[in-house]
Amino acid sequence: MGHNPANVSKILQFHWNLSIFAILLYISTHLILYSAKISATPTIKPYPKFNAEKDIETIHFVVHKEAGQKVCNDTDKMVRMICHRCRKQRQEMQKLFQEKYKEDIISYCEAATDAEFSFNELLEECFKQPMDIYKDHLHREISKGCFNPISADKLTIVEILLTIPPEKKEEFFSSYNETYKATIQKHVEDNLQGDLQNVIKEMVNRNRLPDIPPDKINWDWAKQEAQKLFDERKKWKNHRCELDRILMETPIQQLNATLVEFKKIDGKELDEMIQKKMEKDKRDCYKDMVFFAKNKHDYYARRIHHAMKGLGTQDSVLNRIIGIHSEEDLKEIATAYQLNTGDSLIHGIKGDTTLHHEMLLRCLSGEHMEAEKF
Repeated sequence: MGHNPANVSKILQFHWNLSIFAILLYISTHLILYSAKISATPTIKPYPKFNAEKDIETIHFVVHKEAGQKVCNDTDKMVRMICHRCRKQRQEMQKLFQEKYKEDIISYCEAATDAEFSFNELLEECFKQPMDIYKDHLHREISKGCFNPISADKLTIVEILLTIPPEKKEEFFSSYNETYKATIQKHVEDNLQGDLQNVIKEMVNRNRLPDIPPDKINWDWAKQEAQKLFDERKKWKNHRCELDRILMETPIQQLNATLVEFKKIDGKELDEMIQKKMEKDKRDCYKDMVFFAKNKHDYYARRIHHAMKGLGTQDSVLNRIIGIHSEEDLKEIATAYQLNTGDSLIHGIKGDTTLHHEMLLRCLSGEHMEAEKF
C-alpha cells in the first residue's frame, strides 16, 4: 500500500519544524546561561601615566597653594584626577602623601569640596579595599535593626552576602569578627528579628560551592533540583526548606540551569512563584537571590535603579556598587541599566545626586575619561 505524497510531505515538514524548535530552544537556553557569565569590563583602569609624586603635589597645590589659599577653580579637576586612578594607585598616593605632608589625603581633599556627607563617604571608599567597604556597610545595616527592625536595609544585607565570593567568605567573616569583636551570626541574632533574621542566618551559615563554567553544568542534577522546588512549593514558608539549600549552596551557573528547568516544569519563573507563595520579608530576599543567579549585572542594575527612584536616593547603595564595580564590571551593569530603564547610567545619576558627589559617581561610571591637564 503506497503512502500519500501529501501526507509524507506534512510529516517531513512537522519533523523539520520540530528540529528547528529544538535547536532554537537549545540556543536560547544556553544564551540564558551564558548571560550570567558575561565578560567583566571596568570603567576605571590603572592610569597609564601615573606619577604618585606629581599627583600628591597637585592635590596639595589645589587645596592650599603656596599662600594657603584654595584654588576652587581646580577642585573639579582634582576630583576627576583622583577618580581616574585605580584603587591601588590611590592607595599609593595616600601613603606617599602621609609620608611627605604628615596629613591624611582624604581629609585634605574633603577640605576643598562642599563637605557633602555622601561625597565624603564615597571619596573615603575610593581608597579602601572592597572587602573593607562591604564589611562596613554590612555592619551598619545590621546594626540599624537594633533601634528599629524596619530600618535595616534587608536588600543591602542580602546583596553583600551574595556578592562575597564563596572562596573569600571565611576570610571576610574573620575580618568582620576582628573589626567588630563579634561574629556576624551573633550580630544578626542581636539586631534582626523574625523572618528577616532567619533568612540572613541561613545565608551566613550556609556555604555556596565555588562557581563552575557553563560547559560543566550537570543538567540531570538541575532537573532533579527543579523538581524538588516544584514539589515543595507549599513548604516554602517553612524554615530550612529545600529552597534554602538550593538557592544558598548551589554554584551560580548550576543554579541558573535549575531555574531554566523549573520554568519548563512550572511554566513560570521561580521569582514569580516566590512572589505568589511568600510573605514580604522573605519574599524580597529570595527574589533577589534568584535575580542574582539569573544575571548578576542585571541584578546590580536593578539595585542602582531602585536606589535612585522615588523621593529619596540611597546614596550608600550607589557608592558601594558604582565605586567597587567601576574596577570590575560596571560597563556591563551600565548596559543592563540602560536596557531596563531606557536611560544611560550617567544620565540617571545626573540630577539625582548633588555637586561633587554627582561628579565623582559620573566619573567612576566612565565620564570625563580624557587626559587630565594639570
